[in-house]
Amino acid sequence: MEQTQTKQMAALKGYRPGEKEYKQQLESRRKKSKQGATGKGVQAAGKGAQAASQVVSGLGKKITAELLKNSWLYLIETFGATILYINFHFFGKYIAGSDAFCEFGEEVIPEIPGMESATKEVSSFAKWVEIIALFLLDFLIILLVFFLVIVLVSPVLLAIGVIQWIQNII
Repeated sequence: MEQTQTKQMAALKGYRPGEKEYKQQLESRRKKSKQGATGKGVQAAGKGAQAASQVVSGLGKKITAELLKNSWLYLIETFGATILYINFHFFGKYIAGSDAFCEFGEEVIPEIPGMESATKEVSSFAKWVEIIALFLLDFLIILLVFFLVIVLVSPVLLAIGVIQWIQNII
């Protein structure tokens, strides 16, 4: 106990311990800081970052689920403009593989505690119904654009043909 008091008094007076003691203290501090940085501290930081990314991912999924749900609900009212977001969502989730987008079908099936397996099964069925509906709508839009181009170009081609026929007669 007297030794600790003498060390404390020496510290108060500005006395620096001997070179050997100083190096030992410095080395022990370095070891402690390395253990904190490479051991438990990094693990805790990794867990914190992982938890934060899960929260952000979960929040992103909730937001995109709501956007996807509203896109399907207002598809007719927007004259099909929301199909652009639905296709973007499909590309982001299934082509790019982003975790920020929810699976198709998850936005319409509520989560019921204790019924995870049934919810997952229904969600899987809803996913395939949505994907098939999306492909059918995209196919119909492509056909519509194709026929509009034909309808708009045909009169022009017909007029050119009639003009050339008249020129051949004259």
